Amino acid sequence: MRLPVTDAHTHIHRSASALLLIAQARRSLVQPLILCSTSETDFDDVAALASLSEFIVPNFGLHPWWASTASPTLSEHLESRLKQSPGAGCGEIGLDASPRGILASPFEQQVKVFKTQLTIASKLQRPISVHCVQAYGPFLEALSESERNGEFLSGVLMHSFAGTCGFANQLIAQRGEGRGGGGKEKGGLSPLLFSFNGGVVSSASNAFDELRSKKDLSSSSSSLKQNEEKKVFRARGLSKDSLKVLQRLSHSHLCFETDTPDQPFLHHVSPTYLSWCRRVFGGNVDEEEAEDDDLGVTAEKESSCSISCCNDEPQQFQHSHDESTTTSTTTTTTTATTTTKSTTTTSSSAGEGSLELYREKEKSAKENRPVLVRHVLRAAAILRYSYGSRSCGLPLQMKPGALAAEEVERKSTCPSDGLAFLTIEPESLPLDITIGLRREYEELCVSSTNNVKAMFQWATKESKV
Repeated sequence: MRLPVTDAHTHIHRSASALLLIAQARRSLVQPLILCSTSETDFDDVAALASLSEFIVPNFGLHPWWASTASPTLSEHLESRLKQSPGAGCGEIGLDASPRGILASPFEQQVKVFKTQLTIASKLQRPISVHCVQAYGPFLEALSESERNGEFLSGVLMHSFAGTCGFANQLIAQRGEGRGGGGKEKGGLSPLLFSFNGGVVSSASNAFDELRSKKDLSSSSSSLKQNEEKKVFRARGLSKDSLKVLQRLSHSHLCFETDTPDQPFLHHVSPTYLSWCRRVFGGNVDEEEAEDDDLGVTAEKESSCSISCCNDEPQQFQHSHDESTTTSTTTTTTTATTTTKSTTTTSSSAGEGSLELYREKEKSAKENRPVLVRHVLRAAAILRYSYGSRSCGLPLQMKPGALAAEEVERKSTCPSDGLAFLTIEPESLPLDITIGLRREYEELCVSSTNNVKAMFQWATKESKV
């Protein structure tokens, strides 16, 4: 029997094939599927998709990139939306101090909007899904200020986590004493989750390819081998710090996502690596999913969503550039069963590193489908098992005190040095390794899914469609 898994963070309302993605997720037992808004203008789209199925959990919030578009009535608008959807969370919200984030919205405005949304989430006791980039200090400060004001959160999900072990330890310590609304009132711990996405697959696939190349070069010149060895330590989908957090966190703090259709990881994935995974985790791959294992299937146009997809860019960002942006919207075509609205945006002379160019690259990338969260889980199982098996000879789940300070200091090498079993063909893989990898995968499926269900107080219900 296949284990259900959850996709902890998606934006499928931004996809032209949202209905197809939902259907595929249901067939592949991806439940629940968390659907996050990014601006006030897409609240309607998120609500409309969530109304189609109980397997979709809506999140309403203003992404930091869109902070400058906040309306004067944001607080009332957000509170109203959350009240209309009792199971909804508040997201995607947060802070982004990267050059791209600052370019999209001034940081002061981001902080103001973030604090406003924290107040609403606390008032209604809703979990938050957080975007935090190069702003971990201000983020912790905002949470502390909120708690000093008597505002306690029912749960925090750190979306697409890319922070350090130090920050993860700080956040766990801050929220590990029963603080947070649900935890404080009920005498337990308020949920805190760190969510990882396709960068995990990229890291595992890159390590696989580089270690295989290193093995094949065993009889080559020393200089060539040194060059290949260096590759193992660079060009990864996640930073070394992020991988350390993934490897050291206990199951109770982990969940996984695709961020569909954003942050595509398809172009990083090696077909040879996928073939290896299919054979090692073969008992968990059915025929339908195997067809998608190339990660390159594009949804058919005829299955496009009847709900308008939000392609808005932050207004202030558009006006702050000299480059002209031309937007053309095709006429809406209505059929007996669906209405397709497609919006095509073309940027002329978009500056290198600009948000326009970033969005252009996003649009040209293939979509991640929610079903592919299983690939993220398998890659995470590989990376976590390699760490647990080499560090103390015990299965990872038996290791106490993940993220212990002394371990962070002691284990400072690149995580790839424990992935030697990736160079072995599945047929020759020691049985204990195969069993360990499958066990870790299954435990990640169960624990991460239960973690998300608990955070959003979700229970399986009959779908409306």
